Amino acid sequence: MDINNYSDEDLKKLMEKYKEKQERYNQMYNECTIRNERIILNIHLEQVRRWRQTNINAFRESKMDISD
Repeated sequence: MDINNYSDEDLKKLMEKYKEKQERYNQMYNECTIRNERIILNIHLEQVRRWRQTNINAFRESKMDISD
């Protein structure tokens, strides 16, 4: 893109165009980031749930019967 031949008004319009484009890109990026962070959080929560369940089951199985 050769901007040397653009008028001042054309440059202003071009600047606005790319500013708007950048704002749209930032919005999309933010939405994707939020979506990915939620996926990562859900994966982590599932890992924690499985770890807890495994440890609770292991504790119950290893518990000695002390009843009379």
